[in-house]
Amino acid sequence: MEAHIHRINVDRLYIERDSLIHRMDARVKTISFLLLIFSIVSLHDLRLCLLVFLIALIVLKRFGTGVKKLIYPSTIVATVFVIILFTYGGSKPLWQYSFLKITEESLSFAFLILFRVWACLAVFYIYISTTRTNEIVTALSWLKVPETIVDLMLLMLRYVGTLSKEAERMYFSAKSRHAFSKDLPYSKKLRNFGMLAGALLLRSVDRADRVYLGMLSKGFKFKIHLRKLTKRDLAQIAALSSLSALLVIIDRVVLCLR
Repeated sequence: MEAHIHRINVDRLYIERDSLIHRMDARVKTISFLLLIFSIVSLHDLRLCLLVFLIALIVLKRFGTGVKKLIYPSTIVATVFVIILFTYGGSKPLWQYSFLKITEESLSFAFLILFRVWACLAVFYIYISTTRTNEIVTALSWLKVPETIVDLMLLMLRYVGTLSKEAERMYFSAKSRHAFSKDLPYSKKLRNFGMLAGALLLRSVDRADRVYLGMLSKGFKFKIHLRKLTKRDLAQIAALSSLSALLVIIDRVVLCLR
C-alpha cells in the first residue's frame, strides 16, 4: 500500500478567463446552476441527457478543463451503473446467467442515470471553474441560505488549505521515518496511516476550537455588500431559466411522441 496525501487548494479550481459566463454575476450563475441541475435530474430521455453532457464538455474544454476531473467521480457512478443494471428488473431480458439478468429496461435506465450524473457533474465543474469561492458563498447568503451554514462554508474554505498543508507535513515527516516503507507489512503501514489520521484529527479539533474562540472574541460576523441586480442580470436569469424549462418541455414532448 502506498499512501498519498496531497495539498488542497480550493482557489485553484477557478480558471481565469474573459468569457460571458465569467462576467455574469455570481447570483445569476448560482440560480441558473440550481435550476439547470433540477432540470437535468428530471429528464427522462437518454438522448437529451447525452446532448446536455456533450455541450457541457465542449464548454469545459474551451475553459481549459479536461475530462480528467470526471474520472474519479465516474468510479462511483460506474458502481451505481452496475447495481442498477442487475437489480432494476424488467420484462424484456437481454442477457441472463444464473440469477444475474440484464433487461432492456435496466440497461436503458442505467445509462439514463449515468448520463444524468455526468451532465450534472460537467455543469457543476463549469460553475466552480467560472465562479470564485467567496462569490459562491456570498451568492448563497443572498439566497437566504441559513447563516450558520454560510459561516461554516466560509471557515471551511478558509482553513481547508491550512489543514491539508498540516496533513502533508505530517505525512512526509512519517514517511521520512520509514512509516510507509515497502519492507513493512501491509497491516503495519495501514496502522501507521491510521495513527497519522488520528493525530491529524486531534490537531484539527484543537485548532478549530482555538480559531473559533479567537474569531468569537473579535466579534466575527459574515457580512455581504452587494449591488442590486441590473436589468441585464435579470434578463440573463430569465433566459437561463427559460432554457432549463425548455429542456423539461422538450423531454416531455419527446416522451409523448414515442
